[in-house]
Amino acid sequence: MKHVPGKTFTLPDGLSRRPPDPNEEPEEFNEEEAWIKPHPGFGVKEIYTGNLGVESTQVGVWKHLEYYLSTLSRPPDCSDSDWKLVKHKTPRFSVSAGKLTRRSAPFPQIVITLTSLQNSILTALHEELGHRGIDETYKRAKLRFWWPNMKRIVKKWIQSCLACQQRSSSMPSELKKATGKPMIFGRVSLDTVYIKAGRWKYLVVARDDLSGWVEAVGMEAIKAKKIAAWFMENWVYRFGVPLTVVVDGGSEFGQEFQNCLIEAGAKVKVTTPYYPEANGMIERGHQAIKDTLAKLCENNGKKWKHYLPLVLFADRISTKRTTGYSPYELLFGQPAILPVDLELENYLGTEWEEIKTTEDLLEAGTLQLENREEIIQQSFKKLLETRSQSIKPLNKKKNIRKPLEPGNLVLTYNKSLDSQWGKLFENKWNGPYRIIAQEKGGAYSLEELDGVPLKRRFAAVHYLGFANYIGPFTIFIDIHRYGGANRRRVDEDGEWTDVVRESKVLATRMKIRCKFLGYFEAIASMPSHRRTNGQNYRMIVRRKLYHDVMLEMDRLLAAFDSVHMTVY
Repeated sequence: MKHVPGKTFTLPDGLSRRPPDPNEEPEEFNEEEAWIKPHPGFGVKEIYTGNLGVESTQVGVWKHLEYYLSTLSRPPDCSDSDWKLVKHKTPRFSVSAGKLTRRSAPFPQIVITLTSLQNSILTALHEELGHRGIDETYKRAKLRFWWPNMKRIVKKWIQSCLACQQRSSSMPSELKKATGKPMIFGRVSLDTVYIKAGRWKYLVVARDDLSGWVEAVGMEAIKAKKIAAWFMENWVYRFGVPLTVVVDGGSEFGQEFQNCLIEAGAKVKVTTPYYPEANGMIERGHQAIKDTLAKLCENNGKKWKHYLPLVLFADRISTKRTTGYSPYELLFGQPAILPVDLELENYLGTEWEEIKTTEDLLEAGTLQLENREEIIQQSFKKLLETRSQSIKPLNKKKNIRKPLEPGNLVLTYNKSLDSQWGKLFENKWNGPYRIIAQEKGGAYSLEELDGVPLKRRFAAVHYLGFANYIGPFTIFIDIHRYGGANRRRVDEDGEWTDVVRESKVLATRMKIRCKFLGYFEAIASMPSHRRTNGQNYRMIVRRKLYHDVMLEMDRLLAAFDSVHMTVY
């Protein structure tokens, strides 16, 4: 025995072994042996399906394939077409430990074609493992299992998860369209701006949609009666009654303000809450007014009301990008005459010094009016073109959806959570609700599932199509009544079919949904490892649930001659 210092000591390697005995026979090497073993933590070696109450995990041609690979003989009830498919699929599949598997790397995938077992697997991989997204859930399933159209089924499963829908960050929207009125004062928008400086804390702004002409006034407090009186005096009595007045849902534009304008003959439109884009034209003009006031007032913000008339005049004579003209030109048919024009005797527009007679005056006025009408139409055309160009990038987004139809179930976005960080565990989407109709402006009116209409309307951008979800199982019902007087269409087999999808089906779905919610609240409180009589508690509850659901279906479908129902 020889002492070796710790610094120079090395562990024995593959060469430090006793030499082989010359008389000893060499060990045989089996090339087929899997001598590189996979890590025991990966892969699923087998699954136990006894608790599901099924004899096999396969249906259709896959059941024939499993039988053939197990016995190497043709299944007795296999048709010629199925037998051809079985022979075609045989090279990629095998039977191991009584389970049909698909050859794949790094591990063979267990084939699951029974729908109820697929649902149980997706429940375990998605609901019970953190509600991860489509890609992660698909990877989890693909590593262990295989069935036809797995990616599509996983995608539908995730999209129909109620918890995921209510916490979704997706914000789908409909195609946006350029809108406008082809006349001055055809549509006038009102809004309020809070300015924290001096005595006057609020700025009330009114702006024409086509020309951009603006009127504004400072107020100590914004009240509907006071705003209505100002608008009547400074707009209606000067320019006439607008066809449409657009306001937001603030209390300052409440019933008292609206009734005053309606009595004058105007039509009032209220934009939907939390959707400033509907009033975007006037919203964009606020910043320019506030910036100019800040520049003129310098450090003394209390003088902003003193400079307000000058700022409004500067806005009126500024050329708008959307029309190519200033509001002053569109309103009066000529450019504004500025103090510098008077000082330098530079008169724009009509040469009034050359007008000597009444005929000359009428001719000049007529030409001015004709040019003004042509300018207005050109401005309206350019306005629509500019707005169409600005919404093109928005309409190219991936989450654009088609308009929703009356009767569709939807979730509504809770936008108040965007600015309320204390409500972390509140759902981003509420519902489901049923669509009554889509109004002309694009907003939707909704009702509860029991038919009670909601008072407020919702903007089209705040809708998420609701995927019908009932517990961990999604039930799609197709009810067919063959024959009879009311024949609507021919089904795939050439028989007349009447599809029933009305109140009875919806009412039964609600009952089923309530049963699922009740049962799975009970399941959530049960420990997954507890057993009674050798059976898992949760499986017992699921069997009872399935039994009750089938009873509910039997009651609904008792009046129909032939029924086809699929439970996914």
